[in-house]
Amino acid sequence: MFYIRHPWSISEAHSDVLKMLRKKVFKTAEKAVEYLFSEELKSEMIALPPEVDELTDEEGFDDTETLDPSVRDVAGSNTRKKGKKELIADWKKVPANYNFSDESNALKINYETAVSTLEGLSPVEVFEEFLSPTYLEHILTETEKYAKQWKNKPDFSLTTEELKTFIGFLIFSGYHTLSSEHDYWPDEDLMVPIVKTSMTRNRYLEIKSMIHFADNNEAKSQANDRAFKTRKLITDMNANFQK
Repeated sequence: MFYIRHPWSISEAHSDVLKMLRKKVFKTAEKAVEYLFSEELKSEMIALPPEVDELTDEEGFDDTETLDPSVRDVAGSNTRKKGKKELIADWKKVPANYNFSDESNALKINYETAVSTLEGLSPVEVFEEFLSPTYLEHILTETEKYAKQWKNKPDFSLTTEELKTFIGFLIFSGYHTLSSEHDYWPDEDLMVPIVKTSMTRNRYLEIKSMIHFADNNEAKSQANDRAFKTRKLITDMNANFQK
């Protein structure tokens, strides 16, 4: 549907114009064009909009109209975060300078004591000087207690030899690494005989799920100690290292 409004000159634009102004309605463009070129339209000039993409000097807004800008300047400094500068280490090769300033008798005595204590011991016996049999018994007690009280497995038991084998596997897997701990037991090429013949995979996983170093019933009283679970292990091993 098309509308055509009769044009009027500026001199005629007064209150009577509102009464004289009228619209004609056309259902098709052909009827509108036919009316424009007919004698029914008595006008001296018709103002039509420009064609598409046609240049024109006419502005599409009123100069007297003032609008508030949609974006206003906000007082304050730029809050953009600056990226942290990456520190690059500058390594230089310099002659080594060893300075043993403390030549007291205490160091000599400690050295001589360590030599006399460890001399002639096997690797396992040296290891037991740091992780003593007394502490291994402590691990057995806490592990079995955890299994019964928290895992509902009253029949679970662990021997000292099994615990040593478990710890030995942890040390061994630290330098003989595979993509998964399950790969130490399969019958394929990845199998490690020393591991498979020492302990079954199911037994290893069971011990791993139960191993404990502290009593969970004391956790609330030790809430401020983040290392509560391994505090006794750390304390005992530090004492053994300082012997």
